[in-house]
Amino acid sequence: MNYTTQQLKKWDAEHLLHPYMNFEKFRNIIAKGEGAYIYDHDGKKYLDGVAGLWCVNIGHGRKELGEVMQKQTEKLGYYSSFVSFANEPSILLAQKIMALAPKNLTHLYFTTGGSEANDATIRIVHNYNFLRKMPYKKHIISRKQAYHGMTYLTASLTGLPSNNENYHTITDFIHHLSCPSSYRPPMDGELTPKEQVNFYVTELEKKIHQLGAHNVAAFIAEPIMGAGGVHVAPEGYHKKMWEVCKKHDILYVSDEVVTGFCRLGEFFTTEKLYGVKADIINVAKGITSGYFPMGATLISDEIYSTLKKGEFTTAFTYSAHPVGAAVALKNIEIMEKEKIGEGVKTISQKLWQRLKDLQKKHPVLGDVRGSHFMLGFEFVADQKTKKPFPLEKKFSAKLSDFCFENGLVIRPLSENINVLSPTLIWKEEQVEELYKILDLSITQTLNALA
Repeated sequence: MNYTTQQLKKWDAEHLLHPYMNFEKFRNIIAKGEGAYIYDHDGKKYLDGVAGLWCVNIGHGRKELGEVMQKQTEKLGYYSSFVSFANEPSILLAQKIMALAPKNLTHLYFTTGGSEANDATIRIVHNYNFLRKMPYKKHIISRKQAYHGMTYLTASLTGLPSNNENYHTITDFIHHLSCPSSYRPPMDGELTPKEQVNFYVTELEKKIHQLGAHNVAAFIAEPIMGAGGVHVAPEGYHKKMWEVCKKHDILYVSDEVVTGFCRLGEFFTTEKLYGVKADIINVAKGITSGYFPMGATLISDEIYSTLKKGEFTTAFTYSAHPVGAAVALKNIEIMEKEKIGEGVKTISQKLWQRLKDLQKKHPVLGDVRGSHFMLGFEFVADQKTKKPFPLEKKFSAKLSDFCFENGLVIRPLSENINVLSPTLIWKEEQVEELYKILDLSITQTLNALA
């Protein structure tokens, strides 16, 4: 049965709650995806600049994944993985992921997404220290502007105040350090990148001293901060923070939910790009390219050796889902066969250059930051002073609206920041299309605010 767009919008408004819902703004109904593009219910075509939500890495409409999904569903659509039950696809997927992952990580736990992976991580960390006879070693250090999920626990790890307005958060064992922004560093004065790193390291050391190293369980960090504004730490930051953690017997948790599975050109980034041997790495999103809800928490052999001395009671009904695992296996196979990571490394150079060209043309584009296919734009009223547009102008939201009207989806993160995280199959054709639409839309936004 066919429904009109207006009927669907009406029912949507009457019944559905959306993540980050805008109660005053309704609704863009996406009906189809094909390659780098999506289509709305009326058939209008858009260049997908956010890959669904940082995740449709191999592009939309991949029939191979649908075929795998159908085949696995017909064979075994679901069975519990609790206790001693297992299924073939999840075993094969675990083996494949561990072959791609840093060698110090030897075991993993499957979840249904990134929030659940980070939530499970804290339970694992606490269990690990209980079994080490250190139940007091439970404090977790996160960062302002970090994003680690939206469960009750991970929303507390997330360092975005706007996310937690009107909500209670966990404050007795979760703490936040400064956001390591290279564009808007929190310290006074002009510091070199090395001096900035020293500032953050000193801040971490002070927090550990304040809490007592014997009480601190883990430090959690995204390689590049995503939903908090695509903030890139100064060079050497991650390795220095990791070294401090090692010195104080504190686990280093790398949240690669966004950065993993080739968004930065590699399946895993923490060790290869930053020289950090994380004790735990969390992944999701790109693991199935968004075709099935799935995530994973990867742990070191040291952690696993301790966990197996006790009981492991972290559990999700859909952990190690056989259909999701089959989809992830095919997704990884496609990434390797089509050399998606290598394509990202090549095309991102052209993408970065065109965005820098755009910045020269439009001084309001104060900063272009990120890496590879994970980029952020920060718009300012004055490029030299970095003075932002007034919040009430809602620059980024207006820009996103104009882009959408012009056939491009980008995402506003705050009043002055937009994000670009496209599918990883873009070619130069899509880069030029992006440039033209952004160029036009920035002009339209400025005219609307004049």
